[in-house]
Amino acid sequence: MGYRTEDVWATPHVAGKNVVRQLLVPAHDNVEVLETESGLEVVNTPFGHWSVTRADKLPTEGPLAARLPARRSKNSQIRWAGGREAVQASDVIRSFDGAIGFTAHDQPHSLRRPQIAALHSIVGYQSSGLSEPGVVVMPTGTGKTETMLAWLVAQQPERVLVVVPSTALRDQIATKFETLGILQLEGIVDRSALRPRVGRLEGRFVDEAEARSSPTCNGPGRFCTSEPPPSPPTLSSKGSGSHETAACPGS
Repeated sequence: MGYRTEDVWATPHVAGKNVVRQLLVPAHDNVEVLETESGLEVVNTPFGHWSVTRADKLPTEGPLAARLPARRSKNSQIRWAGGREAVQASDVIRSFDGAIGFTAHDQPHSLRRPQIAALHSIVGYQSSGLSEPGVVVMPTGTGKTETMLAWLVAQQPERVLVVVPSTALRDQIATKFETLGILQLEGIVDRSALRPRVGRLEGRFVDEAEARSSPTCNGPGRFCTSEPPPSPPTLSSKGSGSHETAACPGS
């Protein structure tokens, strides 16, 4: 009989109408409690593992720790101690190292055939040294967004900009980047990978100072605070249904 947890978010950064968020612990309904070799208890989900605390008072600083309910029942709710500071973007990128493999599509915990084919093509093109923008065209329903997420983990770009034609698509794709879609839940991306910091650009900045106050993100709608590098490489993903475009300056 497992425990459950709700989403645990880092403290958001707000600049005007624009918000940068990071999901520290994704919601899960069957959280396991394991004991390490050293005798410490940890809670374990497809999204990571965290220490268990038995403290009566939940501290608001320090690393995240799970407080288990006194009585265990079906889907007993976990409470969380510790700070809610966002993880630095550079630490998120480091957590992607070795977190995804290029497993064949017919093997367990793999991307689908069109997705793994697109991922191989993108990585191959970016390894060629060519600077012209690359365009990936995939049929509707083959999982373009998950392909972008897999590329994000595999190539570890410093930042990604996703441009879409509607508010609904912006929110849909931003939510996917915040959770890494289904990649961790399906075991395609290792639980060691952290969720990226994602900014949603919903309005203009009042001035340059407000834009520069925004933290670095890994995901869609990054608030650019410096001049872009000359001729940055870009990655686009288009489909007949959603016309999503992802640009990645400097991978």
